[in-house]
Amino acid sequence: MKQAGNEARKVLIPYNELADVMRIGIVVHGPEAIDTGLLQKVMKIAKEKSATVKTIMSGYTGIAAVIDAGLENLIDIDQRVVPSEALLMLDKETDVLILVNYGKNRESIIRFGEIVYSKVKDKLEKPLSQIDNGVMIEWKHAEIPIIIEIAERLGLERIEAPKISTSTKDEKWRTIRGIVPGENIWINGIVVGRAISSEVAIARNEKGRLIARGIQLKQSGVERLGTFDPFTARVRSGVVRRTKATPRSLAKKERKGIYLIDHATEDAIYSCRNARFVITVGDDTSKTAANVLYRFGVPTIAITDGDEDGICDERIFYPGSIVMRLKSGFDDLIGNELKNLIFKNSNMIDDDISLERIARVIRKLAGDSLITEERY
Repeated sequence: MKQAGNEARKVLIPYNELADVMRIGIVVHGPEAIDTGLLQKVMKIAKEKSATVKTIMSGYTGIAAVIDAGLENLIDIDQRVVPSEALLMLDKETDVLILVNYGKNRESIIRFGEIVYSKVKDKLEKPLSQIDNGVMIEWKHAEIPIIIEIAERLGLERIEAPKISTSTKDEKWRTIRGIVPGENIWINGIVVGRAISSEVAIARNEKGRLIARGIQLKQSGVERLGTFDPFTARVRSGVVRRTKATPRSLAKKERKGIYLIDHATEDAIYSCRNARFVITVGDDTSKTAANVLYRFGVPTIAITDGDEDGICDERIFYPGSIVMRLKSGFDDLIGNELKNLIFKNSNMIDDDISLERIARVIRKLAGDSLITEERY
């Protein structure tokens, strides 16, 4: 494979044929890389070569996949870090870095790698390769036999890393490529609309609120997002998990605290996995949060109104959970009242109040707006 234009990125490092001292750092992104078995194959080959492997899951959407696959003792799921941050962490203690992902299409695969590498290219000391859906991209190149063997044994096409643009970025608009029209677009864990183009762009108006190109905006989502920075925001498209696996729960640990998750699942999921129970507000928030919390054995009280965007295909609640369906718009109203009344404008209370007692409070606040109630 030609490496024209990549000479500046080439790194030649000593390699022990037996690989008995080779330390490989893997950052895995998203559940699909695990559900398809891609990550496990990479780890298996590395271990066959006697390499030591340290793996970090980046992003809460992959946590459920790690647990379902029984890999929680091999993959670090405690770090709330984006891929670039995880790579920099591993750069200090490994010899080679691998970014494992399973993108939807070639454009999204390359764009994902570009975004991650652009954030670390001037900071990384170790070689970096991206193992993805059918391809391997060498971002910080090194002719290391173990990486080449992984690509060959997995039948991956080795493609040349594109040059990272050094041109001045648009100071207002952030472009997101690799989108499939019709997909939901979510920013910082909040669904803000549906894509109507394969290329979308986001910015903020003079009030700091979202404006967009190529997205049919959902006003309630824009309001929930509030003020934001388009260039640091976490932007995703589609569904939480495109692949399937058999759900699995971990043994219960000591439980402490009651948490409230209000439309921003990602910000809370790392702190409430050992909660006694969690109250969720909103249809998509409830499904995505309950999806992960099931794996940690945490029941939820879900306050919903049927306004679901469908970013989570899996409907699973831990035994003891309650799902309350209210009239349209009342989930937010009751959630706010509950936050003021019980949580005193916080998102966590350390109290011995029971799940059933909280449920009674919600029923009283909801009154005639409560349509149905499901128990799990």
